[in-house]
Amino acid sequence: MFKNYKVISVLLFSFILLSACSKELEKIRVTTSSPEARELYLKGFSLTERLRGFEAYSYFEDAIALDSNFAMAYLGLAVSQQYPNKFFQFIQKAV
Repeated sequence: MFKNYKVISVLLFSFILLSACSKELEKIRVTTSSPEARELYLKGFSLTERLRGFEAYSYFEDAIALDSNFAMAYLGLAVSQQYPNKFFQFIQKAV
């Protein structure tokens, strides 16, 4: 049961982090080698911000398909993930 609290805490922290970033998104450079991947990421980010993570997941996946080194897209995948083990897997890839 303690592990569930850890996962919930990490997910809550991730949502807070993304919410804080959303206000500054225009100032933060989202770097990727693909302009199409950036657009897909921004669409997914917008959906995540509106708590529609399930819909955002496919946008993040498509962004990663275009640029496999796109750390912010991996972070988006982690935050929109429903399974804790996948969450940590995507966080590792983002790092």
